[in-house]
Amino acid sequence: MGLPIRRGSDHHRALFTPDEVDEIRKSFDEDRPSYRTLARERHCSPDTIYRLVNRISYRPERRR
Repeated sequence: MGLPIRRGSDHHRALFTPDEVDEIRKSFDEDRPSYRTLARERHCSPDTIYRLVNRISYRPERRR
């Protein structure tokens, strides 16, 4: 067996915690700022914000 797979905020390259992701999604839904504006505030790329808001990444974990 190999090493356990780290997912979500446990992964060493994760930029945001689940609470931060919820906050980003909420602010996008309420204020409709551009992806670029949110990215500047959060020090990441607009593509990262796009992927968060559209649930391409940081999806809810599957239950086993």
